[in-house]
Amino acid sequence: MNDGFQSLLILSTGRTGTKFLAKTLQKILPQALVFHEGGERSRLINIFSHAQLLDFVPDFLPRFLWRKAILPALQQAQEKASLYIDANNHLYIFGIRNRDLYPSLKIIHIVRDPRDYIRSHINWSRSRVKSFIANYLTPFWQPSGYLMGDLSMWEWFKLNRLEKYAWIWMFKNRYIQQLESSDTPYLRVRFEDLFFSQDPGSILSAMLAFVDVRVSGDLNKHFASTINVSKANINSWPTWPVETCRKIHSICGDLMGSYGYGSEPDWIQKCSHGEYSS
Repeated sequence: MNDGFQSLLILSTGRTGTKFLAKTLQKILPQALVFHEGGERSRLINIFSHAQLLDFVPDFLPRFLWRKAILPALQQAQEKASLYIDANNHLYIFGIRNRDLYPSLKIIHIVRDPRDYIRSHINWSRSRVKSFIANYLTPFWQPSGYLMGDLSMWEWFKLNRLEKYAWIWMFKNRYIQQLESSDTPYLRVRFEDLFFSQDPGSILSAMLAFVDVRVSGDLNKHFASTINVSKANINSWPTWPVETCRKIHSICGDLMGSYGYGSEPDWIQKCSHGEYSS
């Protein structure tokens, strides 16, 4: 292994620009081997990690899949590069529970406004047959509030699709955020600061500094285009029913507030009456 070799996992709920970010990082970092979702079989790791979290499958199974799907690329990076990067929302459980598998691991956690994440994820899940099958028909593709013991079966099935994804947003971000109190170097970045600010290059520069990398030149030029944009089927939150907004706020409110979301007067007014009981 190269002296000073590092591993970086970029984890999130998904729909946080990681495909664009992986392509950009590979362009500007010749010393790195960069992946987005580390191969098709990382999707199996996602499924079996959820199942393993519920004790439905043994611990060794996700690790076995990781050795088949991820390890060859990591070994290649150790031989040829000084930095391995995988922007992979499928590893949000595995990467935390199995941090010992990554040498000199650091983790960047990208968060997105839950209202925009919900909308983007549902739009994306309905845009392709493969995405629809994964999100609507594949067991353990997403965590379940009922199976995780957070809600009763009746409470879970009463939630509409937007409200279910609010719970998924809360669960995934809360799971990743536990790294704040671990010994693994952890950096949280807001999606909006990276993609919608006046100076996204400064945020990217801070992310690179986190892994001890300095890049000269104007990094803002890399944000002139976007990829993997979902088609709009679900409108933005100002059009959502008041009751849906209140339920989403009751599920996500504390965490979204800690990330700096949900302070708009219109949102506060929508959520100011009634509570969702879980």
